[in-house]
Amino acid sequence: MAARPTNRLKLGALFALVAATYAAPFWIDLGELLRPEHVADQLRAAGPFGPILFMLLMATAVVISPIPSLPLDLAAGATFGVTMGTVYAVIGAEIGAILSFLIGRSLGREALTRLLRVDISFCERCSDRHLALFVFLSRLLPIFHSTL
Repeated sequence: MAARPTNRLKLGALFALVAATYAAPFWIDLGELLRPEHVADQLRAAGPFGPILFMLLMATAVVISPIPSLPLDLAAGATFGVTMGTVYAVIGAEIGAILSFLIGRSLGREALTRLLRVDISFCERCSDRHLALFVFLSRLLPIFHSTL
C-alpha cells in the first residue's frame, strides 16, 4: 500500500528537521553565537521587541534540544532583570513545550506506528496518578532534557 502524499510530506518534514538540527552546529558557531554577553547585546539592540525575540529564542532552544538554554537564561537575567527575565524564560519555555508537543502529536505517533508496524498507545490502563509519577521520576533523571 503506497503512502499518501500528506504522510510522505510529514515524514519528509520530520527527517529535514532532524537533519537540520544535527547539521547546524557544523555550519554555525553556536559557542560564539550563544555567548550570554552577545545574546544580551542583541536583545538590547532589539529594543521593545527584545522580550519577543528572547521568547522565540527560548522556544527554539526547547524544540531543538542541542541548543542550550542556560546561556539564554543568563542573558535574560542580565537584560531584563531577574524577575522579568524569569517570566520571559518561562513563557518562552512553555511556548517551546507546546510546539514540541504539537510536533510530536502530528509527526511522532504516525511515524512510530509505521516504523514499528504496531499501534502505539502508551499505558492504556494507567491512571493519571501513575502518569504523573512517571513524569516526576523522569525529571529526576539527568539523562532526560529539561529546560525548567
